[in-house]
Amino acid sequence: MIELFDVSDNVLGFKMDGSISPQEFDEIVKKVDKKVIDAEGRKLRVYAEIVELGMIPPEKFIDNIKFKFKHFKDFEKEAVVSDKKWLNTFISVTEKFFPSIEAKTFSFEEKDEALKWVQS
Repeated sequence: MIELFDVSDNVLGFKMDGSISPQEFDEIVKKVDKKVIDAEGRKLRVYAEIVELGMIPPEKFIDNIKFKFKHFKDFEKEAVVSDKKWLNTFISVTEKFFPSIEAKTFSFEEKDEALKWVQS
C-alpha cells in the first residue's frame, strides 16, 4: 500500500506500508509526472515514510527503472523516514547513482526534523 500526498508546492510526500500493486504503481507514475509538469522546471523534493518496504510487481520492475532515470534530474532532495536500519545503507548506495539528489534518512521519532530538512 502506498499513499501519496503533497507536503508543499515542491515537496511530494508518500507513505509506504507493504507491497505495491500494479495499479498503485501506475497511479504513482501519473501523479509524479503531473507534479513534475506543474513544477515548470523547478526541482522537486521527496518526503518518504517507509513503514514496511514491500515488493514492486515484477511486471513493473523495468518500468520502475525507466521512471527513475526519466525523473532523476527533476529532484534535488529526499528525506526518508523509517526505522529500518538497512535503508541507511541503501540510501547511501543509491546516492552514488543519483549524485544530484541529496538524500538523508531519519527515524520516525525525527519526522518533524525530516520535514524541516526536506523543505529547507
